[in-house]
Amino acid sequence: MGKELDKLKTEFKKLQPKCKPYTESAGTKIKKSVIAKVNVAWDIETEVREAIQKAIESGEKGKKLADFESNSDFSKSFKEWKKATGEHKSEIKALSEFCGEAEKLRDTLKSRFEKVEKELKKEKPSGGDKKETDKFLASVKDEIESLTEAANVYGTLKFVELFYAAKEDATMQVILKKTVSKSSGGELPKVLEAGARKKGQKQVEKLAHATADAYDDAYQNAEKDPKDAAKKIKLGDGMLDKLTKLNKTYQDALKKQKKEIDASAEKKEIMALIELVADFLGSCKELKSEAEKALKKAA
Repeated sequence: MGKELDKLKTEFKKLQPKCKPYTESAGTKIKKSVIAKVNVAWDIETEVREAIQKAIESGEKGKKLADFESNSDFSKSFKEWKKATGEHKSEIKALSEFCGEAEKLRDTLKSRFEKVEKELKKEKPSGGDKKETDKFLASVKDEIESLTEAANVYGTLKFVELFYAAKEDATMQVILKKTVSKSSGGELPKVLEAGARKKGQKQVEKLAHATADAYDDAYQNAEKDPKDAAKKIKLGDGMLDKLTKLNKTYQDALKKQKKEIDASAEKKEIMALIELVADFLGSCKELKSEAEKALKKAA
């Protein structure tokens, strides 16, 4: 019997009792508890949002946690939410420790197992020794696989199940901001904020000009080179699709947040951009139509 095989037998005998609790089903049980705890926190989050809404309706104008903490309904639900997120974190920690220990045991056995495999390639046991060794190694391999399954449970958690409210106060501030924003009618969408408008206008102008150039080239060359004209139309269509999507973004913003736009001091500039995008799109569609007619005529 090889030296490494002896070591593995000794190690396996010692580790078997320690390995017993670390199964996939045991890990899944902790995982279910993690999910149950995060669901409780989500439910209480709804209560927190309702408390924020009530506070706003009662005249609260603040936008920070400290502004709402004097409100009894908010304070109560916020404390309950923090308790729930704390319990969720405890379960995350328990699962992390469980899977970490399973991984550690697995790695110990796997390391020994691999050394034995190398040893057996040289010594090549036969007869009864081989059968006994194969049976033993099969049981070790089963244990390694079982520990691997247990260790992998942690990785099956969804991102939100794992990191929900990782930083309670920061998370609650985000919840508060969104609730206040929704209650007050919201802010301008990002795409219509000053910096984004400038960037958006440049993007639209560049895209519209390139689209127009493609269709114009197709129109001009339809008779001379129909094949090239068809390529140019296809190129233009790709850019027109992007321009159409951009226009939809601006039109959706106009429909959904017209009140905010009307109330904005920059309404004139905002509407000018929205109309510009729509005009560019309309012009490009006309150029597309003319190019297609010219190509059809040349065919």
